[in-house]
Amino acid sequence: MSCGTGCNCQGPCGCRPIVVPSQITEAHLCDQVAPYLYQGGASAPSRGYALVALCAAEHQPPDSLFHGARVLRVPLRDRQPTDAEVVLAFRAARVVAEAVRDRRPCLVTCYQGLNRSGLVTALSLVLMGHSGDWAIRQVQFRRTGALFNRHFQEVVREVCRQRRQQAAGAAR
Repeated sequence: MSCGTGCNCQGPCGCRPIVVPSQITEAHLCDQVAPYLYQGGASAPSRGYALVALCAAEHQPPDSLFHGARVLRVPLRDRQPTDAEVVLAFRAARVVAEAVRDRRPCLVTCYQGLNRSGLVTALSLVLMGHSGDWAIRQVQFRRTGALFNRHFQEVVREVCRQRRQQAAGAAR
């Protein structure tokens, strides 16, 4: 099973190959979590991405700052998410995962680039075929201090449980 990013991995193997688009600079302000998938804070570079997901409710800058990228607005708060916020994060993750599979560079941000962006990034990895625990570890490994909100971690794990149950039901 491949994660769909073109890295020739065998599923949740670590997606170690890194693909850095030449237009993206200032990489220290964001981190590459998987090929074509970057996570950063409000000060992350805004050029070179096909898609930018803005996950901070308190920081939603104008589309014009992102130089032609598709801007996805995902206003989340950094606390226990409401059901509506979980749905919003999941829908955003679906769009991000599709773009990553199409090899289009994506930046997922929140104010500090840690929890809310980590939630959407981890859900994107799950939708690309990785386990919830692997997705959480990958986000935390690639972006130091990220995804420490336990409520968000539980959302990622619950999405995986539900997907497994749906797959088991469909197989019957």
